[in-house]
Amino acid sequence: MDTFDFSLEGIFSPITENLNEVIAKLPNAIVTALIGYLLIRVLSRVASWLVGYIRMPYGLKEIVISIIDALLMIFLVIAFLQSLGLSNVAFILSATVAAVGLAIGNGSVTMVQDILGGVYLARDRDFSIGDIVKVGENQVEGEILSMDMRRTRIKTKKGHIHSIPNSVIERKEYILVTKKRDRTDLQT
Repeated sequence: MDTFDFSLEGIFSPITENLNEVIAKLPNAIVTALIGYLLIRVLSRVASWLVGYIRMPYGLKEIVISIIDALLMIFLVIAFLQSLGLSNVAFILSATVAAVGLAIGNGSVTMVQDILGGVYLARDRDFSIGDIVKVGENQVEGEILSMDMRRTRIKTKKGHIHSIPNSVIERKEYILVTKKRDRTDLQT
């Protein structure tokens, strides 16, 4: 029959042995973290430079760069934990990040649709700030006040401001009533 060692030495012995192993690997892990951080900074600058040449709204460019930075930092933390010999912790962290990513992905389908709709609308010559349009399911008519990644704001003749998701405008038809430049030509 097995006997259990309930002494303090028996309880803390495995902890101190593992801690000594981790401390012995700490200098190598610190070098890994420093090199990884410098590499991330360089890759982030390169990604920022490359994204600068892509034609997309500024806000969307910033989101892409921040996502790249976050992913690289997660990889660095995992590499740091593995260099310390904490592979199980690194595995658990990887699984947690994957689970959170799936949860966010499932919950953000409409957000992604709005962002993509905003990109398409921003590139459309017949849909820009100052134009008079009819949009949405209720065919709201008014002037486009602003457009961001998720929503377009339309001001009606009565002064009401409607905030309509870009995916709704892109999915449904919109009607261009008057271009801004056409209205300025009439006023002069």
